[in-house]
Amino acid sequence: MVEKGPKIMRSAGACTLSGLIARGIFSNLLLTTTVPLFKVGSVSYTMMAAVPPQDTTPTLPKDMSASKGEPSALAQPATRHDEFYFTDEMTVFQVGDRLFRVHQHFLAENSLVFSSMFSLPAAAPTPAPPEGTSDANPILLSGVTEHEFETLLRYFYKSMHDGFALPQASWIALLSIAHHFDFPNVRARAVREVFAAPGAQAPDAPDLLLLVAVAERYDVPPGTVLPALAALVARPAPLSEAEVARSTALTVSRLAAAREEFVRRTAGPAPQPLGLAPWLGGERGWKEDAAREIVRKIWVIPTRSRARLAAGSRRCEVPGGGAGGLARAGASRAAESRSCVVGFSGPALSLYHMLCIFWNLGTRPSSCSFASSRKPSHGE
Repeated sequence: MVEKGPKIMRSAGACTLSGLIARGIFSNLLLTTTVPLFKVGSVSYTMMAAVPPQDTTPTLPKDMSASKGEPSALAQPATRHDEFYFTDEMTVFQVGDRLFRVHQHFLAENSLVFSSMFSLPAAAPTPAPPEGTSDANPILLSGVTEHEFETLLRYFYKSMHDGFALPQASWIALLSIAHHFDFPNVRARAVREVFAAPGAQAPDAPDLLLLVAVAERYDVPPGTVLPALAALVARPAPLSEAEVARSTALTVSRLAAAREEFVRRTAGPAPQPLGLAPWLGGERGWKEDAAREIVRKIWVIPTRSRARLAAGSRRCEVPGGGAGGLARAGASRAAESRSCVVGFSGPALSLYHMLCIFWNLGTRPSSCSFASSRKPSHGE
């Protein structure tokens, strides 16, 4: 015979209060409890019943109820961050036959053209979805190529990584689109990478005329390509037909005039500065310096300011007391000849005289202009 229902346990002995309490605690540890049923004489009948497990999670104080970084019920309402709470949406652009879906933030933040585009008021409601919200109605970008827009997006999304690098053709493409849509910061980075990369404007660089053409096309100051222009002027080989074909008439005429003047100026022997020693830089250094001066004159490249001359050229200008007029006159004459303007007297004048001589040995055959601070005597 099979017993049904809860199992009834028979207990010998009286069911005292202390016994029930002890048995109840022990049963709770086993997730069960003893329920008394009835008693006949000295025999008690009980039943074992299971109870749900109790929650033993410790209670935290009120000031510790919210963990770090999690909102608390008693905290003030959260506010939006002034800089890093973006409300822009994804926008679909079409360049050529390719679709791009990107964030508006990078484009609007760095370009006044895109910022104005995204801030235009919405057009009147039409059955078609708003422009740029779907592949069926993208924003058409004209005047740029797929490679240029792709390079721009790659720059925005991946340039923060240490291994980010682009070939020269891609940097030129980035310069092109930055110039077209007015990305000033992107343009500045592209100019540095194109023209200031190590060896980019070396005399033996593979395509110096390409840098000249890029600078002319995208309004890069000609001083940026001064080394490339000087190398083209000083090189023995003339411009090839291919180089002339892809250059503007203005560039070709200027290069022709510069090369003719360079040949005339360097036809004689190397000069000897102040008659002290042969040209310190040798024949090559003298001709390179002559080519740079010719380029500055024909392309009307302004000389550097006095503050930058100390770091960028080999001209020295040493201030002295009391030589205002003469020093300024000497400085104006030295702007073309890279001479030193010294305003000292006595032993200091002699010392700086020698320093200026040695400084000028590596530049060109020019003398130092000295402005003495000594007051002239009555007989002078």
